[in-house]
Amino acid sequence: MQKQIKSRTLAIKSDHIFPTPTSPSISGYLLIRDDVIVDVVSLKSLSTQDLQSIKENYEILDHSKEYIIPGLIDTNVHLNSTYEEDWSEVEKTTKMAIQGGITT
Repeated sequence: MQKQIKSRTLAIKSDHIFPTPTSPSISGYLLIRDDVIVDVVSLKSLSTQDLQSIKENYEILDHSKEYIIPGLIDTNVHLNSTYEEDWSEVEKTTKMAIQGGITT
């Protein structure tokens, strides 16, 4: 018997989602399935039926007052502040930083 894996679906709600680096912010949901962003939807564009579908099919995380910005690089992160030899090459450092997430 094959074990069926249930897909994980999240809807992150925010009043400050920047869909692209150059667009103004929107109030809406960032829809995620199995750790992949599948859609960014504005509250203005959602019908009552669409909103109900999100509530029924997604685990909602309310981050209304927080900002969601694509590809933000936190330049204050000290990647190699303790100087570890494994982190001395740019390519290795980049790969290790990616393990921390997109906004490393």
